Amino acid sequence: MLRTNQAVRTLDRRQRKTRTAIQNALLSLLREKPIESITISELTELADVNRKTFYNHYANLQQVRSELEQQYIDLFFSYVHEAPDSEADGNPTWFIHCLVQSIWSQPERARLIFESGEHIHLAQRFKELSLPYLEVLVTRYSLHAKYLNLTVEYIVNGLVALLNQWVHSEPQMPPDEFERVATSLAYSSVKMLGFPQR
Repeated sequence: MLRTNQAVRTLDRRQRKTRTAIQNALLSLLREKPIESITISELTELADVNRKTFYNHYANLQQVRSELEQQYIDLFFSYVHEAPDSEADGNPTWFIHCLVQSIWSQPERARLIFESGEHIHLAQRFKELSLPYLEVLVTRYSLHAKYLNLTVEYIVNGLVALLNQWVHSEPQMPPDEFERVATSLAYSSVKMLGFPQR
């Protein structure tokens, strides 16, 4: 069974270093092939750990992937929970801010996430998380509620594409500037979609 978040937080420095090496090795291998084609042996060789060490931390590769996803979700929510009172009503601008900050805080890991293709799995999680925020846009612009899922799909996939471009750009745009651009594009897209009034 995957360790709880509390258990992960209480790992010592050496254990955290080992987990990071395993996670980064998986992300590197995922650049080349799907997870179903990756063996424990090649992962442990790349991570420079032995099989016993791997199994001390994880039951299988899917558990490594799940922990990677959860780490980003936890990081995202650590920013969400810091929302000032003025942003605590599900403001979509704050959602984009948190998304950008969670990526910016770990730029090298973010690049690995995107290059490995794992951002596709994260995008699905973010679609679920973004619903209450994007419902605000539906209300604000009097869009038809039945189009909410399409709106979420459109905006989140657009944001993921923008983030992919951003993390690989050289020189990289400062996060506050990128945030303004991404927010403006998200709002403009919704306003231009021309959904019927309720």
